[in-house]
Amino acid sequence: MTSNRFTFPPNTVLASGRTAIIFGGGSAPVGDPAFGGSMIFTASSLGLNDGGDTVYVKLPQAGTDVGIANVSFGVGTPFPAPNNQSLSRSPDAEINQSGGDFVAHTDSLDAAGRFYSAGTRANGTPLGSPPIVRIDLAPSSATIEIGGSQDFVAHAYVNSGGKEAELQFVSFVWDSSDTSKAILVPTTGAITTAHALASGMVTVRARAGGQQATSTLTISPPPQILTRIEVAPATASILVGGTKQFTARAFDQNNLEIPGIVFTWNSTNGSVASINQSGLATGLGTGLALITALSGSVVSDPATLNVTVPQLPLPGQIIINEALVSFAAGSLPRVDFVELYNTTSETLDISGMVISYRATGATTAVSTVHLAGMVGSGTTLILPGSYFLIANGPSTFGVNADFDASSSAFDMNNSSGAVKIEINDVKLDGLRYQQNGSGTPPPAFDAFGEGTLFTFAGGTPNDLIRSPNTVDTNNNASDFRRNNSHAAVSPKGANPTLP
Repeated sequence: MTSNRFTFPPNTVLASGRTAIIFGGGSAPVGDPAFGGSMIFTASSLGLNDGGDTVYVKLPQAGTDVGIANVSFGVGTPFPAPNNQSLSRSPDAEINQSGGDFVAHTDSLDAAGRFYSAGTRANGTPLGSPPIVRIDLAPSSATIEIGGSQDFVAHAYVNSGGKEAELQFVSFVWDSSDTSKAILVPTTGAITTAHALASGMVTVRARAGGQQATSTLTISPPPQILTRIEVAPATASILVGGTKQFTARAFDQNNLEIPGIVFTWNSTNGSVASINQSGLATGLGTGLALITALSGSVVSDPATLNVTVPQLPLPGQIIINEALVSFAAGSLPRVDFVELYNTTSETLDISGMVISYRATGATTAVSTVHLAGMVGSGTTLILPGSYFLIANGPSTFGVNADFDASSSAFDMNNSSGAVKIEINDVKLDGLRYQQNGSGTPPPAFDAFGEGTLFTFAGGTPNDLIRSPNTVDTNNNASDFRRNNSHAAVSPKGANPTLP
């Protein structure tokens, strides 16, 4: 409905170039610089319609109303109703200038995104003021922690008589270059406060009168306090002799990961598993061990490591890959040896393995060597794809033996003999050999080999090798060759390929 909404109090004077603002209720902050020094009034209700209305300014005189100004907006008028913003002349009115037509405020010249500018030009500068030549922000840079806050103050300057002078009552528009890191409250006025949300660098900007200034805000994480250590995996199983890599991560009071922490690793059962300071655990015996990582006074929840005994090998899983039965003396210790090879991808338990062989000389008896430990005890292991050296001494050809069989006088027959390996009376592999011109091995060794008897020319060394390396077709004659070069003897290494 049409009615009088506000009457200025008696003796109200609106000076040249000054503005008056009438709010439709509430408690307007009189004296707020955002209003450009305007006179502030409050009506009980203005009752403006969002979709369209007409505003009249009248002066009662001699019993009648004299029209001073009016504007209509909405359907059927030149000015559409604005959406969530004010209408503003563009350009703004000035002394002796009525200004341009009404537009939605954000479409005004230099509005810089403002939705309204009560008491000032659309660009935030006081009506009648000279153009702004510079804006200054204080501080020009600042550093705070996440969760902290920082005030910023803007000052605008104009040219007055050839000198810079600060312009009062400027309403600045503030923004943050990254609102995920810092937000600004309020977003208009001479002062704003930045609230830090995440670490990083943010540009704080103030704009007014077509000018702008920026300040750099650096947000750093608060000091991190180690509160928790997490070890992975939480549970793991390995075989005796196997390894498992554990990793640890440190977290602070905000559950953020702390990089660069050095951990001290510990196993609660050193007879079951050891762990080095890189977090690599090695199974030593059967059972459970709890693995923890420590930094300062903070200890991780324990991870459980279950160490089990490897399986016993089946025939063909452990093979005789090389047997040195004769050699010439040299500068390095040279003794007879048998080199075993694990053809599988699993650690195998060869505890209590029996190596049967024909000793040097004309003996017809079978000699034996027993590897350490009871069968199935996990005492003696051979790793996957690895070699195991049984020698008649602590080393041979410069390579340390895995098992020193010298107490059993592990001296094999130079020219006519045999060797086999077995566990629990199950034959795993065997080699039966004869040097040309020598008699065949005695009948006691007939079942030692596989397939056809391997024969070779005489001489030294008699280094009997699989060629190609580790290939087993269950036929001694086709699998083995004689390596007659001392330089090519390679215990615990790949055999040379021989024709």
